[in-house]
Amino acid sequence: AETGRFTRAIVRRAMELPMDRRGRVIESAHPISPERQNLAHDDRDAEALVLVFDPASGFASSSDFLELRDSFESANREPILRCTAMDFPRRPLVLESKILFVHYWYTSVEPDWGFRLTVYPDTAQGRRNRAASVKLAAREQVSWSRAADERLVACMDARMREIRGATMESPYASTEFAHVVVLDWEKTDLLAHDPVLGSIPVEHCVRRSMILKWLSVALVGMLPLIDLTRADDPVAIAGLYAKVDSIVMGAAKLEFFERVLRESEYHGDMAEIELNRLNMRKPLLQQSFDEIVRANPVPFRRNDRAFRVRFVGEGSVDDGGLYREALSILCREMRSADPPILLPSPNAISGIGEMAEKTVCNPSLSSPRDLAMYEMLGMFIGISLRTKNYLDIDLPSMVWKPLVGQEPTLSDLELIDSAGVNSIRQLTALDEEEFAAVAESCQLCFTAVLSDESEIPLVTNGAERQVLWRDRRLFAKLWEKARIQESRQQVEAIRRGVNRIVPSHMLHVFTWRELEVRVCGAPDVDIDELRRNTDVYGSTSSADDASFVDLFWRVLQSLENPQRAAFLRFVYGRSRLAEGGEGAERFELHLLRQSADSDSRLPVARTCLFQLHLPRYSCAAVMRERILYAITNCEDMDADFMPNARDMIARSSSSESLTEMENTTDSSCALQ
Repeated sequence: AETGRFTRAIVRRAMELPMDRRGRVIESAHPISPERQNLAHDDRDAEALVLVFDPASGFASSSDFLELRDSFESANREPILRCTAMDFPRRPLVLESKILFVHYWYTSVEPDWGFRLTVYPDTAQGRRNRAASVKLAAREQVSWSRAADERLVACMDARMREIRGATMESPYASTEFAHVVVLDWEKTDLLAHDPVLGSIPVEHCVRRSMILKWLSVALVGMLPLIDLTRADDPVAIAGLYAKVDSIVMGAAKLEFFERVLRESEYHGDMAEIELNRLNMRKPLLQQSFDEIVRANPVPFRRNDRAFRVRFVGEGSVDDGGLYREALSILCREMRSADPPILLPSPNAISGIGEMAEKTVCNPSLSSPRDLAMYEMLGMFIGISLRTKNYLDIDLPSMVWKPLVGQEPTLSDLELIDSAGVNSIRQLTALDEEEFAAVAESCQLCFTAVLSDESEIPLVTNGAERQVLWRDRRLFAKLWEKARIQESRQQVEAIRRGVNRIVPSHMLHVFTWRELEVRVCGAPDVDIDELRRNTDVYGSTSSADDASFVDLFWRVLQSLENPQRAAFLRFVYGRSRLAEGGEGAERFELHLLRQSADSDSRLPVARTCLFQLHLPRYSCAAVMRERILYAITNCEDMDADFMPNARDMIARSSSSESLTEMENTTDSSCALQ
């Protein structure tokens, strides 16, 4: 009954806004600066005005205020609305007037976001239409499945990222976004080709999108009051939220999580770690262990960059590129360590099943020092969440799910060990005669082989107890439990490491897929997305320059995804892009001057600045060959130390110096 009342309230609230008009935005600067201002809005065609504040609106001090009035003559009367501090209205207001006057006074020096107010013209017919929409939306609810809701939310999030991009002043989806979605969906075939939503009428999707948006607003508004440590309790509010988190807009969750990160950020001096790539006896992973795991974690809680890196005996200066490079190397060494911290999954070894690229925790590494290594991995995950520097790791849902408060299931195990799960299913389906033949040929006992090929007993003296036909279901149950929980100790250590950098229970607001993308970035390098996020320098308005830039993008499009990831690592020190470009720096493509030896030159990357300096190659084949050579042979930055590297970097700010450097160090593909 309570759920029904809540649902009806959400439906009514979702339909309060005029659906047929685009509103006018009245807002302060972001962040707001000290000022006093009067603003006016006049809509002669309207019968009333509907006012909606962005949920991010607020002032720090109670002495700062915003007032709404319906005429100049009302200056001597009480305003229609007076907002101070954080008491801005969270639901639409209806003003029975065609005119609105906004007066605000702000004197605080606090870095507040400010306010955004959207004004929608309204009519009596519009109100009647919305009343009808409420009834329609309520009836349509029964026809919506969880899968359709999840897909619709994904479309809304993707559309919002496309419209507002990485420069969003507020990470929250403002009320204006809902109308952009409505208008776009009525004019385009965005949903027509969707495999889940394509068969649903567009007007149903529009009404449902409004409901899901306001559901997100309502739930996320309550998150600061919910004890998220109880996400595994099905009767707790946190447990109830966990059941619907997949249909809450990602932008809404992100606004809450970003606020947590801002309020817990460390603002002191940046820590520095020293690594020696020339020390062949002690890998970088072991070197970093002493400087990260055993150190005070508080200085690593920065939201820009967790620490500064200095490579002993090398000339690079860390402006961010060495930091990203160090994280990439440390993640790779977790796979190549002896014994490895991260193992290829059984699917990867056998070459069958899905997600063969995934790596899993080593279940045999359970000593205190081994678990401390997993704790360091957890710290890297926490650092990634804070700094948006994506990690070169590919973990399965069996790791991500416990971090967001969910229990892995047999389907998660199947994603990394299809052969094992299928064998158990077939075993339980055999009749007694078939089972006896299989058990005898395989010498089937109460044991399980884990991902690292170690064998453990499922019961006392399991290696000596043969599995009989009547025991097959018990054996299957014990095997499934052992395999699903094989890395419980290691995942718990990862969670402890995350908690040293970020409050780990705050991860419960995300789904496991959202957490994976936030830590690792989008798995496929989207060249179109990179192109949208690129600034070109050294180009003129000539057709030849435009044709050369198009040639560059066609060459990148022709690369396979592993090669695209290598290109991204070459120019940026990362192998993944942020999903939708969110939080990403802009890529700079610098076109060098034409010269007689352009085809013999290699592209030059300044990884710290996300730059590529590209010679004017004569054709696509030459460009592709030179780019592939560079990204294949220059994975480490400044591994070939030059004594005057610092001076050369300082001189490289001018194009003439850069050309001189190319002529001097043609084989050095990366400067920084």
